[in-house]
Amino acid sequence: RAALHEAEALADELRAAAALFVWVDGPLVTAMRRGDLLLIDEISLAEDAVLERLNSVLDPSRTLTVPEKGERQLETIVAHPSFRLLATMNPGGDFGKKELSPALRNRFTEVWVPAVTAREELLSLLSRTLSAADAPMEEADALADWDA
Repeated sequence: RAALHEAEALADELRAAAALFVWVDGPLVTAMRRGDLLLIDEISLAEDAVLERLNSVLDPSRTLTVPEKGERQLETIVAHPSFRLLATMNPGGDFGKKELSPALRNRFTEVWVPAVTAREELLSLLSRTLSAADAPMEEADALADWDA
C-alpha cells in the first residue's frame, strides 16, 4: 500500500510540474483558511461573476468550491470560525458604480457613512493618517482644502 501511495504522489507531482498553470491561494482563500478578516474595498466595482462566488462564502455554510485548481476532485474550503469579510462601496449612482445583486446585498449588514465635510473632522483624520505614515503634518492643511 505504501508503494502505491508513493507512486500516486509522484504521479501528482509530475502532473503539476508539467502543468501550464499552478494554483496559488489568493487573499480570499487564505483568509478563509487562516480565520483572518478580509477587506474588499469598492466591492461594487468587481465583475458580477466574481461577486456571485461570494454568495456561498457568506451563507451559513461559509464554503467555497474551487474547480479552478484542475484536480481530479473538487476542493471545498470551509471558512475558519474566525473568518470575517468586510466590504466597502460607494452608492450605485456614482459614476461607474453599480448596485450589488439583492442575493449578495442581503448577506451583508449595511452601514451608511456620510461624507466627512467638517474641516476639523477632516484635519483630524488626515493628521492621524499622515502621522501613521511618517509624512509631514503640514500636508494636512493642503489636503483638507483640495476641493475648496
